[in-house]
Amino acid sequence: MMKKLIIGCVALLTLSLNTAHSEDADNEIQKDNYTFSVLGEIHEIDLAARTAIVSGYEYSFNGPNGYERPSVKLLGSQAGSLELLQTGMRVTVDYLLGEESRIVVSLQEVDASLPENALND
Repeated sequence: MMKKLIIGCVALLTLSLNTAHSEDADNEIQKDNYTFSVLGEIHEIDLAARTAIVSGYEYSFNGPNGYERPSVKLLGSQAGSLELLQTGMRVTVDYLLGEESRIVVSLQEVDASLPENALND
């Protein structure tokens, strides 16, 4: 009986440590069934507030809980950041609907020649 109890405790401890590690490892926002996508152009960036206006909508780069960081990738790269974005860039944005703005899950710069209806095809 004691052996089963010890094995059970070790299993629970291992499971809780793995869960905590995976949550803390990269603090990225995970896509889910409530994620939307849009193709647009960056019109304004506020680095202090960590927001951007893309095709008339405000997007927050703070995450739903205020600490997660979205994935940002520049054209032809697997890397990027909010600070490297510029007005006039064409981007695809995966986002969640927040109370005050759209919350960026991921943002990818795209070729400027990509047609407006590219996401609808």
